[in-house]
Amino acid sequence: MISLRAGLLACASLLTYSVGTAWNVATFNRHEVAKKLRDNPDLIVLPRPEIAKVSALGFTAFLADMYWIGATHYYGDSRHRPQHFAQLHEYIDLINALAPQFKAPYVFGGAAVPWNTSTGWVNVEYSVRILERGIAEFPADWKLRLFLAYDYSAYQKRYREAGDQLKVAATLPGAPTYLAGLATRMYASAGDLAGATAIAKAIYDGSTDPRIKAAMKRRVAELHISQDVQGLNEAVARFHSLFGRFPRRLTELIDADVLKVIPNEPLGGQYVVDPNTGEVYSTSFNDQVTLFQSTNP
Repeated sequence: MISLRAGLLACASLLTYSVGTAWNVATFNRHEVAKKLRDNPDLIVLPRPEIAKVSALGFTAFLADMYWIGATHYYGDSRHRPQHFAQLHEYIDLINALAPQFKAPYVFGGAAVPWNTSTGWVNVEYSVRILERGIAEFPADWKLRLFLAYDYSAYQKRYREAGDQLKVAATLPGAPTYLAGLATRMYASAGDLAGATAIAKAIYDGSTDPRIKAAMKRRVAELHISQDVQGLNEAVARFHSLFGRFPRRLTELIDADVLKVIPNEPLGGQYVVDPNTGEVYSTSFNDQVTLFQSTNP
């Protein structure tokens, strides 16, 4: 025997779906909707989030669970792969509107909504919006901030904003120690090595965890190396413009009055120039401080 509560919930679900779908069809060009359904028979007509909330009749949590199940089934159905699961974000939008304190859909949406088409990434902007909503609801969740930082950097090349998210995430309870280093690397990818160094020093000074302090001490040294290498490469370029060749040794920069002094390498190595290419590198740390470089548009 079906209980009265279960019956009411089922009726509320059916009413919400029916009203929401009818509203969608009524507020759009009917011929356009019909065309989309002909072109893609697997298209799912979902109610708008604002309509679902109004017509839920107080059963928002139940409806959120229903659409959450629908979202996972949709993503598991290979028929939607050719459309790059283009409607997944619509499910997540619905769930977020109905149950904004339901955390799992934010994480799932942030990870699953972007799709690589082999020629580039699609649906990225929807993933970003989902994660931004999630952070608004759960500002102390470092995982959501890490996901958003990844979207910003890997897909949109918004390195400074990614660094901002990681900087905050590194200070939150339960955050892994490596986030602090990622924050400085992200700022460096934006070309702001001085800003990255300042953040690394701030994290070092404000931390009582010896693991973080040790990591930040090295990170500061690495950032200094990157700054030094950048300056030395610029000096080598000036030398080349004057003499038509690259210096055989960095001391030639001083002899030619292109540079006043060769900086000390903070990790105990030396700065060396390749006379064939003019590239300057450190013998102890030959790695540019960048992260999440993306070839995707």
